[in-house]
This record gives sequence, C-alpha cells and structure tokens, in this order.
Amino acid sequence: MRSKFFLLIAICFFCFQPHVIAQNENDSGVLIQKAIEKLTSVKSAKFDFTYEVSIDDQIKEYKGLAKVTPNPQTTFGFDLAIVKLKEANKAHFNKIAKIDDDIYFHDSNSGETLYSPVYRLGAPLFSTKVKHALLLYQYLPVLSQYENVKPIIGRTDKINGEDCLQVTFNLPQYQFDASFWIGTESYLVKKIVDRENNLTYVPTNFSSEQKENINKSIAFFENSSLTEYNVGGPTVNDIAPNWNLENLRTNETVSLDQFKGKVVVLDFWATWCAPCLRSMPEMNKLSNEFNNDLVSFIGITYNEKGDALEHINNKGYDYIFLSGNKSIGKNYGLDTIGIPTVYVIDQNGKVVEFESGYQGTKGINRLRKTIQMLLKSED
Repeated sequence: MRSKFFLLIAICFFCFQPHVIAQNENDSGVLIQKAIEKLTSVKSAKFDFTYEVSIDDQIKEYKGLAKVTPNPQTTFGFDLAIVKLKEANKAHFNKIAKIDDDIYFHDSNSGETLYSPVYRLGAPLFSTKVKHALLLYQYLPVLSQYENVKPIIGRTDKINGEDCLQVTFNLPQYQFDASFWIGTESYLVKKIVDRENNLTYVPTNFSSEQKENINKSIAFFENSSLTEYNVGGPTVNDIAPNWNLENLRTNETVSLDQFKGKVVVLDFWATWCAPCLRSMPEMNKLSNEFNNDLVSFIGITYNEKGDALEHINNKGYDYIFLSGNKSIGKNYGLDTIGIPTVYVIDQNGKVVEFESGYQGTKGINRLRKTIQMLLKSED
C-alpha cells in the first residue's frame, strides 16, 4: 500500500505543477510511437552512453559506445549488439557482443575472450558483463507495450536545450519502475531513470552505423581465441560430477554412475520455480519418445521448499525423480545460474550439452536432436 500511496502523490504532483505538458493521452502515445520508430527505423544504430548506478550507497559511473541492430520483438530488444564499456577510474574498455545466438566478452586488460551460446550461460554472461550499457534498447519491448500498459505521463524538462516529456512505466508485478524522457522535437530518448536498479542512464550522439564497421567488430570477436564461460559447473566435454541421491518415490539411493552406458538427461527443478513447472510437461512428453533402456530422464530438485513428490504424482510424470542436496547445487553451478537447468550426458558420463532457463520449443528440439545424435553414434 505504501508504494501505491506515493505513486498517487506523484501523479497528483505532476497534475498540479506549472510545467506539466498540455498533452492528452493520444498525443503522448504518438510521441512514444515516434520514439520507438526513431530507435528501430535504422538497420544499425550507434550511440554513446553514460550511466550512474548506486550500490550500497556508493555511486559507480560507466561510459561507452554501443552499436545495435534493433529488434523490439526479441527479449533483448536487438539481434546484434557490440559494446565498449569502461568503468570510471579504470584505464581500459571491455568489449561485449551479442552476435546471433552467441555472447562474447573481451577483457582488454587480460586479453581473454569469453563466450557462451545464449541458451547455455549466454544470458548470465551478458547481464553480468554488459551491466546496463544497452538500457536504451533492452527497455524497448517495454516502450512498445505503451498501449496496453498505460504509462504515467509527467512533466517536461529541458535536456540539452530540448523539451523532453517524462513517461513512467510502473509495473510492480514485474518489479519494473522506470521513467523515460523523450525529446518533443527529435523524438529521441534523452534519459532513463530506473528506480528499481537505482540508476540514471543518458544516451547521446545517436546515429546510424555503417555495415562495414559492424562487420569489423564481429570479425574481432570471431577471430579471437575463445574460452567458454563457466560458473563452476561442468561444461561441454567435462565429465559430469557424480552424485548419490534419494529416489523420491522409492527412497532408494541412486548414483549417476549407475547410468553409465545410457544417455542421461538431468533436469534440475523445484515446485517454487514457475519456468520449471512450465517446462516439465514438455520434458515428460520428450521422455516418452525414447526407449528407457537407452535414455534416462532424471528430475532433480534444487532448494526445494514444497512437496515435490505430491506435485509429480498429481501431474502423472513418469520419469525418475530424485531429491537434490546442497553439494549438487554447487557442483552443477546451480547456485549461480539457478533453475531450470538441463544437462545431457553421454554414455561415458561426459556432458555433451546443457541449457539454463526455460527455452521452450527450441530447447526441447535441441535436446531431442542431441539425444538422437548420441543414440546414432552408438549404432
């Protein structure tokens, strides 16, 4: 109630200030639409940015240069992005890129280049390294929902000599509370204040970018010596850590070593994890496509808070379910990347594929092809 109370005060404040812009909802909608068009009308955009973020009462400053090929229909808000990012008081710029379905991070100090496909550890690699550098496009999907969300239209402020309208999206159900200042003449987003993350972001010098410059940047990453990003769990070609866990249905102790000679699909989940619950019917259906003598699907709980056995029995899932423990969370990197996380292990105990987060139909198709490949190699 307290947050709603202050939100009402804020709305009243804007309504009675002398600098409130005299626009109706349709006018502000047009302005937002023109801002979206400005960001997406170019095939490739280039802009400078600075931002400040408050962490534990300390303000950190960042600056850099971004090149983006926009796509508001994607989760990221773009198909390709290349960023030079520098933290204040540090001598070097780091370089981050999202190229197709791969994420790259080049540490200019050490010369190391990390990479990961988006479906593996690309999302945590990107969010950890790019920080808030691409806020202008990462929040584009939110702007695009202005007709459904009905943002709060605020006052105008002068930013670099231009009148800018404040547009606020307050979505507590998504823990999202941010304001955008949009130029009433240029239609450019001039500033973003994200109250959930305690940061202020200012993009400048927005322009289109030449394709040859984008290609040079792509070549830099693709020609680098790459190291796959790792957060402590096994990655592709690693031997999967063994475990001894209790079967939820039979209470028998089961070890991974017992499944040598078979393809194993480990699905880490919990009853409190909504994406896990969404993926489990698809996983159960996939498990029924394969011979149990050749492939074992195993669901392992992680940090379970509810009644996992009751859940799987009520849903009628028929693959193997085990009760996880603290060590498995550490050994498989779950304490860092979370769940759902899926590992595919070959007949010799080696990891051949894994994915983090709910991947939908693409993820199920990728798992199916991986299993089929492993079974074919045994023929």
